[in-house]
Amino acid sequence: MVYPDKGCRPHHGEDRVHIHLAPRTIALAFALILLQCDRERPAIHATPPTSSAPATRAPTQAQPGQAAIAPIVAPTPPVCRRYAMPRKRGLIRSDSLDEISGIAASHTVEDRFWVHNDSGEDKALIFAIDSAGRHHVTYRLKGVEPVDTEDIAIGPCGSPPAEREKPCIYLADIGDNDHERDWAVVYRVEEPSALVGEISSAGQPAKGKFKKRAVARFSFRYPAVQSASAALKRGMEHPNAEAMVVLPDARIVILTKRASGGAGVYRFRPDPTRTVVAEHIGDLNLRLVHADDTTGSPATGADLTDDGQWLVVRTYMTIYVFHVGDSLMAPAAEARQALASAPRSVVKEGFDLQGEAICWDRKAGLWHTSENLHPQVKVPLWRIECK
Repeated sequence: MVYPDKGCRPHHGEDRVHIHLAPRTIALAFALILLQCDRERPAIHATPPTSSAPATRAPTQAQPGQAAIAPIVAPTPPVCRRYAMPRKRGLIRSDSLDEISGIAASHTVEDRFWVHNDSGEDKALIFAIDSAGRHHVTYRLKGVEPVDTEDIAIGPCGSPPAEREKPCIYLADIGDNDHERDWAVVYRVEEPSALVGEISSAGQPAKGKFKKRAVARFSFRYPAVQSASAALKRGMEHPNAEAMVVLPDARIVILTKRASGGAGVYRFRPDPTRTVVAEHIGDLNLRLVHADDTTGSPATGADLTDDGQWLVVRTYMTIYVFHVGDSLMAPAAEARQALASAPRSVVKEGFDLQGEAICWDRKAGLWHTSENLHPQVKVPLWRIECK
């Protein structure tokens, strides 16, 4: 397989896996995709650790300016002690939802999820769907012209106590396949307490909008790198990213996309008045469980529990749950050390072609879905129940 940031140069928002095959091979591959889309794949259940000692793998050799990825340690129980087999709950049938790159469970409306596309003519849209995949409402963010939206999250509307009680929707315009953006941006709107309209009698999704003054814009850039080759420095100062979470104090965390088996973790406090510099607070180990130390799959989506203790990260190959504790909230030096050895559990393995969206629901279940690579294939919406 070829990952987008290892030799492919798609346009912004077209984060596709490009493979050149003969027509007969393409037909066979398409048939396999159809089968895979409609089949439940086994989950690997998280179990309590029997020892806190790390595994016997040697740490991955660090690149200049990057922290080494610590060995995999025995997992601690994630937000629940055991996850069930993935279960298909519905199909994404709407023609408007062809490149879902992020999903977040609503905090205000029962059985609703927020999703978004990562390319197309209009990326300033977010969509409300239900647990069966039905598209209910389309909202437009007025005055917004994103470059490459890659993730969506629900978090507190601000750091003051009164603002922490209100949920907001965060939309991350953080994709950079060509490693050339000087800044990225996250948009924030307060989550509606009720959805406008819902599906009409004609079966069409309702339409709503967030006025321009209701949309907060937070721009940021990554820190400069002092000692690295020119090629490496470009990727480190202008990283590609597809995963974002929001901390309990409304700070924003970005997980960058590395094919080398790790994710750079960056944090910044939103400031609508200026472009802030995100701080590098560590690296997460995303190496594949049954592979050598140099093989990994890049982070394509993430979500964080409301208390900030548990982080789920998905890749094209695996869904991990990390027990991060208070590390994402800690000072940078402490966070680097804690994240380097953060215990992780594997919730699910199995290749998800263009799988980029994941979130927790209010009952600790995990929901995930993928982009639609063919208009005649309806993408499943999966739930992994917390047992």
